[in-house]
Amino acid sequence: MIKPGQSVDTSSLSRSFLETRQAAGVNPPKNGTAPSFHEQRSLAERLYSAQEIDTQTLLGHKTQEMTDRYHDDIGADWTTLVV
Repeated sequence: MIKPGQSVDTSSLSRSFLETRQAAGVNPPKNGTAPSFHEQRSLAERLYSAQEIDTQTLLGHKTQEMTDRYHDDIGADWTTLVV
């Protein structure tokens, strides 16, 4: 069990999320993979941030730098190339 102030191991967090999702019967799409815990958390951060909600506090981050990592869509925006 994690105590207040201790770091959460990301591999155990992701594994627990996967196990919970499977136990709930939520399966990945037939032609792809289910989004990871961190992908969903990143999407939630961006959606809440667009509503001007304090996502640093919401996500429980000590620094804005960590929240900014979740705000990065990692290239999910389209880039249009005119040929």
